[in-house]
Amino acid sequence: MTDPLPPIQSDLPIKQVLRPDGTLDEPLPQELEPLLQAYQQGQMTLESLMQAVQDRLGHLPDRWMRHVAVQAGMTRLQLQRWITLHPEWRTHPPGRHVIRVCRAESCTDEGSARIMAGLEQWLHLEADHTTADGKLSLETVYCLGHCEGAAVVALDDVIHHQMDVDQTLARVKCWLREIEGKEEPTA
Repeated sequence: MTDPLPPIQSDLPIKQVLRPDGTLDEPLPQELEPLLQAYQQGQMTLESLMQAVQDRLGHLPDRWMRHVAVQAGMTRLQLQRWITLHPEWRTHPPGRHVIRVCRAESCTDEGSARIMAGLEQWLHLEADHTTADGKLSLETVYCLGHCEGAAVVALDDVIHHQMDVDQTLARVKCWLREIEGKEEPTA
């Protein structure tokens, strides 16, 4: 997949991006500066830049996407629209634990929509949301790379194949008991 826009040179230094009201935005975290420099120098595509930012920060925070938009010669809205084309990218921090339900064609054919609906109802959590306490996210993904084992559900990074609603709910209940036993008590 190619980027919709090539990197461009910006007149603004990487550390200084203006807010819509004309005031300076907060400085870019130092860990992101080399990534933006690599993008500006054409050593990285916009897609690889976004993935690298998410890999480092866990998500794509809006306040730092302004920097990326300026460097890419886009408005924040254009960049946000582009981000939404990639369902694997998050604009909010994920929960400490994540349930991912594949919604690619093979998994959909094997009942992943029913699995997601069952999880939403049982967890009282909408797809692509995180619990208020930040413990759990329920995410839709559009391929986990295990199509031969559809329908596929991932609990954190453990892939489970050939799942149905009942199997998924049973496995999630057991998994939640396990992780709750490992969680550090909060004072």
